[in-house]
Amino acid sequence: MSSSGPRYALYVAPATNDPLHEFAARWLGWDAASGQAHAATAATGLDARQQAALTTEPRRYGFHGTLKPPFRLAPDRDEAGLLAALEQFTQSRAAFALPALRVAALGQFLALQPSAPCSLADQLAADSVRQFDIFRAAASAAELAKRRAAGLSARQEAYLLAWGYPYVLEEFRLHFTLTSRIADPAEREQIRAYLHAATADFTRHEFPVSDICLFVQREPDQPFRIEQRFALRG
Repeated sequence: MSSSGPRYALYVAPATNDPLHEFAARWLGWDAASGQAHAATAATGLDARQQAALTTEPRRYGFHGTLKPPFRLAPDRDEAGLLAALEQFTQSRAAFALPALRVAALGQFLALQPSAPCSLADQLAADSVRQFDIFRAAASAAELAKRRAAGLSARQEAYLLAWGYPYVLEEFRLHFTLTSRIADPAEREQIRAYLHAATADFTRHEFPVSDICLFVQREPDQPFRIEQRFALRG
């Protein structure tokens, strides 16, 4: 149960020429595609310091929707094998579109979520969790404790032990995180209203899912970056 070495994740992310990509990179302060950091700037009703604090946690991961959560490689696996498996996996999966995204509160944090259920996204995430689990090193005691601190249901605990993460399969809800936790309901509503208006031009249409992005965190103090995109060619 190693706690060192790179971490990998399978994510959905907008194309770099999608206006949502540019907005999210500047909002979070990190462009996971280019590796460029952006200084926080004052937004309507927010100062730069508040914006930077609001995005501390999601900035580490880059703008994304999770398919398979971050994991370290098992001792008998390597990155070349993971890349080859992803290449093969995406050959039989077809591109699709998510229903238009909307800003929503998930507990105390804000995220963009599909405005309607999407069985194709649910199936892609479930297949990603199952088929790439052979590459995942077992979660450390510290990682398990961190997940349990949030309070888990019996099914979530079972998934944590089986898959290293509690919010998979039936517990999965695709979302693109925009903020850290915001405990104050009034502040959370203020930020939600701002983000709803700021993303309106980018969320009028369906969101295309045409590839799976391999994100990698090379060092613990570095944010995740997009290592490679694998086109869905089925």
